Amino acid sequence: MSSHPSCPAFLHQSPAPDRHAIFCFPQAGCDAASFARWQPYLPETIQILPVTLPGRGRRLNEVTPETLPALCDALFRDLSPYVMGSFSLVGSSMGAWIAFELARRFEEAGQPPQLVMALTASAPDQPRNLLDLENSKTPAQDLARFNPGFAEALAYPELVELVMPAIKRDFAACARYHATPDDPIRSDLLVIAGAQDRISPPPAMQPWTAFTRGRCTFEVLAGGHDLYETQAQELAQILGARLSKAPPAAANPGTATYTGE
Repeated sequence: MSSHPSCPAFLHQSPAPDRHAIFCFPQAGCDAASFARWQPYLPETIQILPVTLPGRGRRLNEVTPETLPALCDALFRDLSPYVMGSFSLVGSSMGAWIAFELARRFEEAGQPPQLVMALTASAPDQPRNLLDLENSKTPAQDLARFNPGFAEALAYPELVELVMPAIKRDFAACARYHATPDDPIRSDLLVIAGAQDRISPPPAMQPWTAFTRGRCTFEVLAGGHDLYETQAQELAQILGARLSKAPPAAANPGTATYTGE
């Protein structure tokens, strides 16, 4: 087994070769660090690896790509050297679309994830009503009304000013993103909606079932759009149980190469 390169800026720790890697992707404008809360509820054989996207956290000075496919192309190149064993992809809201697009790229490269977990995200072909933050005169206030989870950040205007460019790009990229089930992934798909989610309500998530040739499970839990934070223990336990029932994926032979669409 080849050793992993040194830990890059987009990961808080390097993947352990003897553990199942769970690469985690955040909502628009957010950092994935909250996924670390899942680790205590998972067996030692599973490693949670939050992925820091450009424009936030330790990558604050990096510019976020303008489209979701361009971001996923860059993430695929970044992550490929660190995928050397079995792995899964988990994402919340925008992060679910990232996980889905990365699954396509890794499958084409011959390194399919064992599971894709999509949280609080409308299916990629569903209409969505997102904010136009680029043309808003009060983007922070509009965002707080759209997603109350952001309201706490308004107490830190300097922080809001720093992250707002990434948030605007994320929302613009999400508004333009669209995919159809004509080219479904082969990996198993676990889709979980929040019963009280106003942004991605359960009916908008049910069509995910058409986006995989593998096994798709759809569940609804009590909670809103920030389900990945408020229900960390329950989600981690669902994920751990699902992975324990799945057949182990074969070790990947080496670095993947995505040829693009």
